[in-house]
Amino acid sequence: MLNTTTIQNLLPNAKMRLKDNNLVLLISFFYNHPNLLSENGWSLIKIGSENILIDKDTLQVCEGCEMTLEWNKDHINGVTLKSNLQGEELEKHWEKTVKFCENVRKDMNCHFDTVKIEELTSSMAETKINDDEKSCDILHEQVLALEED
Repeated sequence: MLNTTTIQNLLPNAKMRLKDNNLVLLISFFYNHPNLLSENGWSLIKIGSENILIDKDTLQVCEGCEMTLEWNKDHINGVTLKSNLQGEELEKHWEKTVKFCENVRKDMNCHFDTVKIEELTSSMAETKINDDEKSCDILHEQVLALEED
């Protein structure tokens, strides 16, 4: 059994400005938009010289592993996880990790309406910020409509 695996980052282009005005990159194996989690759903960690925001479910998957960021220019496309365990311990570790991932996915499917999530993330990706009050009202109406459904 291999002791290394690389998992895709679903937020390779995401950046978030912290209260101290620092800009950090995000990593998630589960969530394709940062707003799917509350502020408490993220942890600030240091990997090498980088400060990274990582969701707590992804952090749980990385527990006990050495983490190496897989870069494409200034985007984190994935994370390579390396376990120092061997034999039966390694097999149990990966089985536990896969079971955890399955449970997170199951919980997400129960909690999130996938159609609404796709609509919301698509809508947010297409949103342009401007000072036009009418545009803000339209966006507000769209969000309220999604909440009512």
